[in-house]
Amino acid sequence: MPILSKEEEEKLVNHLMQEARCGYGVTKKTVRNIASEIFRASNKAKGQHEGRVLTNGWLQGFMTRWPSLKVRKPQKLSMYRAAATSETTVKKYFEELKTTLLTYNLTDRPDLIFNVDETGFLGEHPPQQEPKGAMVPCL
Repeated sequence: MPILSKEEEEKLVNHLMQEARCGYGVTKKTVRNIASEIFRASNKAKGQHEGRVLTNGWLQGFMTRWPSLKVRKPQKLSMYRAAATSETTVKKYFEELKTTLLTYNLTDRPDLIFNVDETGFLGEHPPQQEPKGAMVPCL
């Protein structure tokens, strides 16, 4: 018996694609955790499998079954580049937000919308460490 049904995997893929459209990347660990929650919710996790997180082996098989998903290394983005986001990108964000609010019937349900604390998110990636004694050019 497969760990997740094709329909469950399809829902996971759609969720991951939606996250990507909104500009959020997810880690491999996060994908495994979400899939594990789906597995537990389906009541297939009985006895020895209960409470476990799906393995990297499962993730590799999942990625093989869904070649439309790609692993990408995030690009560095400074606060200045982020602040200079194009008008097109901002419009696309609000279009995605509107679609999400309509999809989940949240337009008249502000009690179901939460603001999340961004503590722990770095606005600027720290520079890579240079070896001791490295020459720093003067500008």
